Amino acid sequence: MGSRYLQGRFAHATFYTRSNRSDGGQSMATFLASEIAEKIQAPGENPVRVLNRVRNWMKMGLLRPVGDAHPGSGRASEYSEDTLLDAALLQKFTMAGIAAVDAAAALKEAKEQLEEKTKRTRDWMLVIHRPRDQYTWSVGMVEPSGLGGFIKRHFPNETCVVVYVKALLEQLGL
Repeated sequence: MGSRYLQGRFAHATFYTRSNRSDGGQSMATFLASEIAEKIQAPGENPVRVLNRVRNWMKMGLLRPVGDAHPGSGRASEYSEDTLLDAALLQKFTMAGIAAVDAAAALKEAKEQLEEKTKRTRDWMLVIHRPRDQYTWSVGMVEPSGLGGFIKRHFPNETCVVVYVKALLEQLGL
């Protein structure tokens, strides 16, 4: 495949990363579970805990590998940039109190809105909200200048988690 391996450190474990993956002549960035965990880790958060959370999302099918899910003996699964973004959103959902079992629908809704809204600009706010006495999550996108009015109109007296999309994508290198 022509990919070269680079050695790095994560927590107290050694891991190997692929610098890229060739897919039909196209080269695309891929990531290992440990790299995803490192990129989405909140400041001061236990890295082993984040890695375990990422692996749990993978077992649940919320994060899917590129190619074969079980690449064979001694080879780790690789994940795309889209999966890295999914993991970052799942991390934000976790911080908002969304359980992993409830995250699939919120993730799908957020990805659809991100795909539609970020075609023109990345300068958006992602608003995550759970209405009282409901077991569903609401995800909305609004321009930064309209954030206060949006929350006042749609979620008065409610708690929301707000993510600045541009900063999130920059943090991930996307």
